[in-house]
Amino acid sequence: MMAQITRSRKYSSAAILLSLATQIHAQSGERLPIIQNVGIIPVQWEGSADPALAPFKAVVSKAFPEAVRTSYRFRPLNDELVASLWSAADGRAKLAEEYELQALVSLSVLVRPDIVTYQARLMNTKLEPLLAENESMSLPQALAAEEEDLQKRVGDLVFRLFNRLPVDMTVIAVQGRFITLSGGAKQNVHVGDEIDIRRSTIGNLHPADGTWLDFKNQKLGTASVVDVKTLTSVARLTNLSYENAVEVGDGVKVTGIAGRVRFQRLAETAQFKDAGANTTVLKPLYNEAAPPPAAPAPKAAPTQTATGATSLPPPTAPAEAAPSTEEPPQAEPQDEGEQVSFMDVVKHLFKAVSATAAIRSWSLKGDGQSSSSSLPPWLFNHFGANVHGAISEAMAYEGGAFLSLGLTGNQYMGGGLAGRGIYKLNLGGALPVSTLRFGADAVIETLNVPDGEIGGGNFVTIGGFAGAADVGRFLDQDVEWTSDLFLTILGLGQVGVAGTLESISGVLGYGLRGNVFAVEGANKLEWGAGFKYGTQTISYGSGGSIKFDEIMLQLNARYRF
Repeated sequence: MMAQITRSRKYSSAAILLSLATQIHAQSGERLPIIQNVGIIPVQWEGSADPALAPFKAVVSKAFPEAVRTSYRFRPLNDELVASLWSAADGRAKLAEEYELQALVSLSVLVRPDIVTYQARLMNTKLEPLLAENESMSLPQALAAEEEDLQKRVGDLVFRLFNRLPVDMTVIAVQGRFITLSGGAKQNVHVGDEIDIRRSTIGNLHPADGTWLDFKNQKLGTASVVDVKTLTSVARLTNLSYENAVEVGDGVKVTGIAGRVRFQRLAETAQFKDAGANTTVLKPLYNEAAPPPAAPAPKAAPTQTATGATSLPPPTAPAEAAPSTEEPPQAEPQDEGEQVSFMDVVKHLFKAVSATAAIRSWSLKGDGQSSSSSLPPWLFNHFGANVHGAISEAMAYEGGAFLSLGLTGNQYMGGGLAGRGIYKLNLGGALPVSTLRFGADAVIETLNVPDGEIGGGNFVTIGGFAGAADVGRFLDQDVEWTSDLFLTILGLGQVGVAGTLESISGVLGYGLRGNVFAVEGANKLEWGAGFKYGTQTISYGSGGSIKFDEIMLQLNARYRF
């Protein structure tokens, strides 16, 4: 009987090894799967149940889902939903079918008498690990650590795990010459960013647990980002290795993406360095001072309880990255302590700032009287400064101030404020332009014309606009343009006529405006030009009216954060 049992165990071990070898062979060489929507499994605790650990456990349990979210690498599902369904196979199937779950992220913490071991894992919906990263610290160190230190340790571990992936974003749709990407403003993607498109396949697998060790990458082409929303963006294909090379599921590398600089700052101490060649959005780190990992343990499959619930497999040894011949990127120098500057506030509130110097020609005519501008000897007679920001995925705003000064018979001066709300409709290649624009304008303006027959006035005008925007190539330069047809339908204020101030009873007008910029990318000065033509009929008093015409040619400068 004992011999029979022994033979059964030998057979079972051989079957497990054969199954694992078959799985490793099958996965090696496969395309990297699309991972966009993930579920965050509540932190799993093993080992000591000492009540003194409660504050430590509370901090780590909160820090883990926050780190996953603030990495902005994936789109996490609702935590309560995932917590209620992840442990059972039918629950995970429901998450995959109804909520498009593609992977799960977990953190297991083993508390032993003298040491605490963390293991972060990216798993498929069968709870099979795809990537794993380990971290250890002594138990006294864990209990004495400040909350901020524990949050940073968990965050570093999560970033290190996600950075094992060879791409920054994924192609989630292809529409002719346009592709939709799984990253947007949250990943610091900007209009004009140049991206490399690649097809990644799984290379070597960890012999013990089958997790991915490295990847093989085939370059497919390049593209330029033309529209950015909060979580997605659209890019125009600019070069392909061969016709129809790009498919849904292919990966994207973003050259100089702003988010990469953010995560490079994690390497702020000498004990951290680059762990491999995959210089993705998240900078990979490991602790050189940490003890060497233990020998790989055999892969353990998820276990199922009598109630059908599934527990995570025990932690395995960390996967070693393939040797790299590339020089590791150098971390940016850090100041002692983070100080919030005025520019930090500006970058948080706005996506860009711009300035305008223009030649503005205008005329006021009505009831046999008129006033008009003439070109001053210094040429430019209109100056403006603006800020540009985003409210949501499809909504943006612009606002600023302007100053006009020049000559009529005498010198005139004026100024005011202008604001614009914009709704952007991404067409995804359905029309020759990539984006339609709609929105509302509001302008507050004062114009003082001394000794003029029409002495200017104080105006508040409100209207709407519709237009288009796109990015194209001109003389080997990416060029972004916008063009709007606007309509003014409401006006308030006063206008000076024959030495008296008359109340404005209504304003009706229309016009056309446009701007063009040479796209250089984020954190660079971009130059451009613009124009505006508008005409308005201003009604005042008991039936009087004045026609206000203007033409403006602009020199623009813009800086995008």
